Amino acid sequence: MIAIALAACTVRDDHVRKAAAPVYPPHWGIYYNTGDGFMAVTGYFTPAQIRKQSLFKHLSTNRPVGCEGQTPLRYDVRWLDGPPPGEKRCAMVIYSFTCAPGSPRRGPSSLVYERKQALLDEVPHPVDIDCGQGKQQPSAPRENGDLLAMQELERKVTFPGTECAGDDAYLGKMRIRNATRFFIETRVSPDFPTRPFEQILEEPADILKRAATEERKVHVLTSATPLADDGANILITQSFAPIGADGYCITLRARQGDALWQRTIRRPHASTDASFSWYRHGPPDPEKWSPRGDQHFLAEYLAMSLGLKLPPTHQHIPDPPLR
Repeated sequence: MIAIALAACTVRDDHVRKAAAPVYPPHWGIYYNTGDGFMAVTGYFTPAQIRKQSLFKHLSTNRPVGCEGQTPLRYDVRWLDGPPPGEKRCAMVIYSFTCAPGSPRRGPSSLVYERKQALLDEVPHPVDIDCGQGKQQPSAPRENGDLLAMQELERKVTFPGTECAGDDAYLGKMRIRNATRFFIETRVSPDFPTRPFEQILEEPADILKRAATEERKVHVLTSATPLADDGANILITQSFAPIGADGYCITLRARQGDALWQRTIRRPHASTDASFSWYRHGPPDPEKWSPRGDQHFLAEYLAMSLGLKLPPTHQHIPDPPLR
C-alpha cells in the first residue's frame, strides 16, 4: 500500500458509547475484522457534519463479514488540516464494533492496537478541498488509464545506474520504539529483467507491519516522503539491478543513525513464469527464482533483525541464508 503524507495534522480522540454522526456517505472506507471485533476507517467529513449528524448511520449497509450481531462500541475522530493551508479541518472517523459471542474471528490484531495505528499512521487518501464534500466534477474518461498509471509508477522508481551493494553489512543495532517511522525508497535499474513495480512497492512495509501487528507491542508507521536522519527514523532503500544477460540482484539496506543493516541476494537468471510470485513453501527449484520472492526473504530477514516476530504464515526463510 502507498500512503499519502500530510503537511500537518491534529489528532483528537472523541469517544462515545452509543451511536451518534455523518449521514453523508464517506468518500472512502476501509473495513476489516480484528481478533476481537470489527473496525471501519472512513473519511472525510467537515466539522459541521461531525457536529450535526449521526455516527454509524452510513455504515448500516456495510455489514461486517464474520461479525454477527455487531454493536457500536465507540468512535474516534482524527482531525486533519485541509488543503490549502488555513482551510477548515477535515475529520477521519474510526469506528469500533464488538461482535456477538461465537462470531468467526479473523486476524491477529485487536481493536485497541488497530485504533491506535489508524490514529498514528499516515492517512490512506489525500484530503480534498472542502473535505471532498463539495460538488464533484465528473472526470473525463481516460483511455488506457491502467497503462498510463503503470508507466507513471515505472518512471518514479526507475533510476539509471542502480547497482546492488557489495558485501552484506551489520553495524550497530537498530531499535524500534513504541511508534517508529520508516521511509522506504525503491530504485530499479532500467535493465532489470522483470518489471514487478506494483508488487515490489508493497514490500517490505507490509512484512514489517504484519510482524508488528502479530505482537501488538510496537507500531510501524510508513512515510511517503523522505524522513529526517535523526537517529530514530529508519531509512530503507531497496535496489533492483541486472547481473549478466538475464540474472538479477536485490539489495535491501536499512539505516538508523550510525546503525546499518544491508543484505543482497544474487541470482544467475530470472524465471519467466514466477517473476512476481512469493515462495509459498520455502525456496523453489533453481529454475524458478522470483524477484518478489527474494524481496520477501530480505524483508523477513530485516524484520527479524529488528526484533519483530514473524507471523507463522510468513516464516519461509531458507537455511542456510541465500546469496
